[in-house]
Amino acid sequence: RAHFEDFAEVTDARVCTTSDGRSRNFGFVGFRSEKDAKKALRHFNETYIDTSKISVEFARPVGDEKLVRPWSKYSEGSSANERIAKKNQAKDEKVDWRKAKEERNKDKKIYTEEQRILLQAKTEPELKSFVEAFKKRSKTRVWENDDDALMQISEVKQVAVPSRKTGGEGVVHTRTHVKFE
Repeated sequence: RAHFEDFAEVTDARVCTTSDGRSRNFGFVGFRSEKDAKKALRHFNETYIDTSKISVEFARPVGDEKLVRPWSKYSEGSSANERIAKKNQAKDEKVDWRKAKEERNKDKKIYTEEQRILLQAKTEPELKSFVEAFKKRSKTRVWENDDDALMQISEVKQVAVPSRKTGGEGVVHTRTHVKFE
């Protein structure tokens, strides 16, 4: 207010702030007459207050055609905002198209990509061996011929063996010997 009062009579002045009280770096100054306002515009436009350059313009109503076009992607009317809105609309249409396709093909036997790959893993030997390589060790066979039907035990015996470690005299270990057919 003090900066503008030196030039003409100021009726009101307001600096716009955020909700936490910080300046938004713009404000409004009211003059007694339109003549004073025009003189202030010519005098103060593109000048400085301390080290900040100021731009002085007449206030315009919201939605005025002469207002500068918004540039933020969050401002309605900006090209960035329109681009994002179109992209979101296209996504929504794409989702609707997919849902409609799923509804039509519900009764038909059409496989999704995952189902098709799982079916291939069960039928194709190369893909089957690849998938089995990534199974848990407890669920996989160590040897290709690890089959319970093939491995039949013919003889099991336990033998007591004396310890061969130094200081282990008199200690007996039990060993189990298993023979397969």
